[in-house]
Amino acid sequence: QLLLILFIFIFTFFFYTFYNTFMYCFDICFPLVKTRHFENDMLPWFSNELRYERQNIIELNNLGRLTKNNELLKVTRKLNRDFKSNISKAKKEYVNNKISCSSNISKTTWKILNREIGSKNSTRNNIDKIHIGDVVHTNPSIISNLFNDYYINLVDNEIIPKVTHNSMPLPDTSLKQSGKFMCEPVNEAELLKIIMAFENKFSTGYDGVPIIVIKHAKDYLVKPLVHLINSSFISGIFPEKLKIAKIRPMHKKGCITDISNYRPLALLPVISKIYEKVMHNRLVRYFDGKKLFDSEQHGFRHGHSVTTAAADYIDSIINSIDQGEKVAGVLMDLHKAFDSVSPLILLDILSDLGIRGPVLKWLCSYLIDRQQFVELFTVNNHNVVSSKSKLKTVKYGVPQGSILGPILFICYLRGLPRVILNYTFKNICMFADDINLLIKGKSPFDLETSAIANLAKILHFLADHNILVNKSKTKVMQFFTKANNNIIPLHIHLDGTKIEEVSETKFLGLVVDNNLSWDQHVDYVAKKVSSGLFALYKLAKFCTVDTLRLVYFAHIHSNISFGLSIYGATSKKNLDRLLILQKRAIRTMLQLPSQSSVKEEFSNLNIMTVYSCYIYQCILYAKQNCKSTLLLGNNHSYETRNRNNFMIPSHKLKFFEKKTSYVGIKCINRLPSVFKNVTNYDKFTNMLKSYMLSKPLYSVEEFFEQM
Repeated sequence: QLLLILFIFIFTFFFYTFYNTFMYCFDICFPLVKTRHFENDMLPWFSNELRYERQNIIELNNLGRLTKNNELLKVTRKLNRDFKSNISKAKKEYVNNKISCSSNISKTTWKILNREIGSKNSTRNNIDKIHIGDVVHTNPSIISNLFNDYYINLVDNEIIPKVTHNSMPLPDTSLKQSGKFMCEPVNEAELLKIIMAFENKFSTGYDGVPIIVIKHAKDYLVKPLVHLINSSFISGIFPEKLKIAKIRPMHKKGCITDISNYRPLALLPVISKIYEKVMHNRLVRYFDGKKLFDSEQHGFRHGHSVTTAAADYIDSIINSIDQGEKVAGVLMDLHKAFDSVSPLILLDILSDLGIRGPVLKWLCSYLIDRQQFVELFTVNNHNVVSSKSKLKTVKYGVPQGSILGPILFICYLRGLPRVILNYTFKNICMFADDINLLIKGKSPFDLETSAIANLAKILHFLADHNILVNKSKTKVMQFFTKANNNIIPLHIHLDGTKIEEVSETKFLGLVVDNNLSWDQHVDYVAKKVSSGLFALYKLAKFCTVDTLRLVYFAHIHSNISFGLSIYGATSKKNLDRLLILQKRAIRTMLQLPSQSSVKEEFSNLNIMTVYSCYIYQCILYAKQNCKSTLLLGNNHSYETRNRNNFMIPSHKLKFFEKKTSYVGIKCINRLPSVFKNVTNYDKFTNMLKSYMLSKPLYSVEEFFEQM
C-alpha cells in the first residue's frame, strides 16, 4: 500500500509537471489578447490590389471628365470592364476555395449565401438577459452562475422527484462475466494514429488548447503522453485537471429568456480526449469480442447506425402484419437520460461486465468529482467580454462532449431488452436513449394487455437506473395495410398517464405513418432538397462544377440518402418527385436548358439517382444482415445457374415487399455473377458502388430489366 501511495504521488507529480510546462510554453507562443468586435461589412474577396485598381480607375475617370479627353475616357471604360472581370474572378476563387477546404460544407455554404442575399446571422447565443420567475437578470456574471446552477441541479430538481420506484425487484438481467478485462498499454505508434485521427477543430476546453496545436507538436508530446497515459491506467487515477468542462449554453427553441430553452454544449480539454480515446478503443474491443452489447442496441457501435435500427424495427412490423397479427409500436422518449446516469450504478454494471481492478478504479476516478463552469460571451461597446461562473461539482451523468460517455451510456442500459415478457430479439429497438417497443397480438385487447405489462417492466428498469420517461412525448402508433381500415383506438397508460395515439410521428429521423406509405417523409425530404437547390442556383454563378458537386452532396444527396433503404419502398410517384429535383440540380450545376436530358450526366458526375441509391443501400443491408438466408444451391447438389442466389422469403401480402431485406435479396440475386463470390464486404461495397454509378436508373423495374 505504501508503494502504491508513493506511485500515485509520483504519477500526479509527473502529470502536473508535464501539464504546467506545456501550458507555460503554450501561453508564451499564443498569449491572450484583448479583442474588439466590429460588424465586418467588407467583402472578403476584395483584396488590396483590387482597391488600388479601383482607386486608379476613379482618378483616371475624374481626370478624363475634367479635361474632356475622350481617349482617356475610352481607356477608363476598358479598365472598368477589366476591373469588373477581376472582381468576378476573385470572388469565384474565394468561394470555390472556401467551400472545397471546408470541414462543414453545409455551414460554409449558408454563410456565403447569407452574405450574398444580405441576411444577418441570428445572435440568439449572445445572452443578455434571463427571466427567473418574475425577476429579469441582465448581469452576465449572475446569468452564467444561474445557468451553471440550473444544469448542476437539473437531475435533483426535475428527474429524481418524478421517478416512481417499485419495491419489487426485477429479475437479474446483467449476465455477469466471470472473465476480467485486461488493459493493454499504449505505444507511440498507436497514440500518434489516435492524435492524427481527431478532426481539425479550433474549439477548446477551459485551457484554450485546440487539437491543431497538439497535432503540430505531436512528435515532442508523444513520448511523455505515452508514459503518462500508461501510468494513469496502472495507478487507476484520471488527472483532476482533465475533469473540468467548459459549458456554453446553446439556444434550442422557444423564448430566448427562458433558461430551460438552452442546451449545454460541453467542451473538454483535448488531452482529456486523447486519454479517453485510448481507453475507448480497448473497452470497445473487449465488449465486441465478448459480445456484451445488447443486440437490440444500435447506438455508437461499429456496423450499426440509425438506419440499421430503423430497418430492423420496420422489418419486424412488416413480418408481423404479413403473419396476420395486430401490430403497434410504442415510441418512448427519455428525459435527460445522459444527464441522469448514476455513476455508482454504472460502476456496478461495469464490474458485472468484467471491468475490475485498476481499470474500474480509473473509470471511477474519471466519473466521480467532475467539475464544470459556464462561460458566456457578450459584446459591450465593441468589446468581447467573457463571463465565467464558479466551478461546481457534477453529481450525475456521463461526461458531456466526451468520447467515453456514449459507450458508457449504452452499458448503463444493458439488459433492458431482457425485462420484456416473452422476450425475443425483435421486440424492441434501441438507438442510445431512443427506445422503441414493438407489441403484437391477435386483437386490440392483446395489444393493450401486452403493452401495459411490458411498459411497466421497462418503467421499473429505468426507475432503478434513475431515468425518467417523458410521458407527454411518448407516442403509440398502430401499423396496418391500407386495405385494413377497421382499426380500434388503443387505450394504453404509462404510470397512470394515457399515451397519445398518433397516425404519424418522427422516428429515428424518419417521418413514419400507419401504412408505411412514407408520403409525409418524402414531403419532408423534398423541402430539404428544395433548400439545397436554392443554394446550388445561387452558387452556380461563381462556382466550378467540382465545387457545386460538393454542395450537392452536402445539401441534396445527404437528405435523399438518409434512410432511403427504408422509405424507398414508397410509391413510384414519390420517388419520381425526388428524381425530378435531382435532375433540376444536375441542370443547375451544368448550366443546361430545362428540357435537356441528364441521364448520362449522373454517371459523368459520379452521382446516383434516387433509384440507384435505393437499390445500392438495400443490397448492402441484405449483404450485411441476411447472412443466415439460405442459398438455392443448399437444397440440391446440381450445378445450376442460380445455385449461388438467395432464397426469396415466402410471404402472403404485397405489403411484405416493402421490407429492406426483401428488396436487397431480390436485387443481389440479379447482380452479375462476378459479385456472387466476393466475400470481403469492403471490396463488395466498392464494386457495387462503381456498378451502380454506371447505371443511372429511372425506376426499380429498370434495374431488373437490364440484368
